[in-house]
Amino acid sequence: MTHRPLQPDDRPVLEALLRNNPYKQIQIQLQELDPHKLVQFHTESILSQSEDPDSPIWLFERGERFGIIGCHFCETHSSFFDVPIYSIEPVVTYRLRTEEKLELFSHIGDILEARGARIVWGKCEEQEGDLASCLIQMGGAFCGTGVRLSRKISDKNRPAANPALQIRFAHPEDLPALKLLAGRNHTHSHFFRDPNLPDERKKNIFPSYLEKCYGQPHRPLLAACGENNEILGFSLLLCPARQEEKLGQTVGIVDFIVVRTDLHGQGVGSSLLAASLDLLEERGYRYVELKTMLDNFQAINFYQKQGFRLLSAEMHFSIGGILGKWM
Repeated sequence: MTHRPLQPDDRPVLEALLRNNPYKQIQIQLQELDPHKLVQFHTESILSQSEDPDSPIWLFERGERFGIIGCHFCETHSSFFDVPIYSIEPVVTYRLRTEEKLELFSHIGDILEARGARIVWGKCEEQEGDLASCLIQMGGAFCGTGVRLSRKISDKNRPAANPALQIRFAHPEDLPALKLLAGRNHTHSHFFRDPNLPDERKKNIFPSYLEKCYGQPHRPLLAACGENNEILGFSLLLCPARQEEKLGQTVGIVDFIVVRTDLHGQGVGSSLLAASLDLLEERGYRYVELKTMLDNFQAINFYQKQGFRLLSAEMHFSIGGILGKWM
């Protein structure tokens, strides 16, 4: 199998790979995306990454079969965890055979080792069992399956808000309580299951992330308050720009909703979700999506009752550190 760096002239091959990707069809249908715009958006994103010397992408070819694989330096996470972290992305290999995929991952492994990677993250669709096998053979530790769920905001099945609660935009003086809540109660993430990340830093990843997002115009932060302005929970949103141009659709994102554990089942989460949908609708979004872990049964059951449907399921792996060849 031949391989070479992805070039701008490879656009037709890349577009064909993305256009026929079977793992994107459910998302296109459920969110009513424009397939042509989606292909163009991802094509531009991948070609842009290929121009970055820290995030190269390779095109693999054998006869009529093509695939692409790249690596990306995770600057923010590397800085936070104080260790060089890379992710294997993009990975579009559905047209290749299993033994050819193994050859790809062996190639990318050698490159990452030469670059000094200490931790490498990889992920694949749950249906791509052979890709999961490749990541395991590279020394990957399974860190759980993340799921994406989505719904149309205007659908009638809207969550009921608790009128006794106040939902408002977070204030600067709320940050200490919000960060404490994020550290204690947001525990369903592949980060916490990664055996290669330093444990002493894991507990601070979401409080630090929350503080970094606060105040950004496209990252609204809603707080649920009880008596005496006590913080009971919060919802962090992401409001992407230019989506009609990129996707032919507008999709707002609930980054995460966190509620005090002792208040589960008392309408705090429903009230935050209701306020989040109202805000996204006011800003012109027609769909909303969110992520959680597959084994977070309580959250998935809650969101499905609110009209959310499954978009995709991705298996997360971590290579290196105490397990992989980058030891």
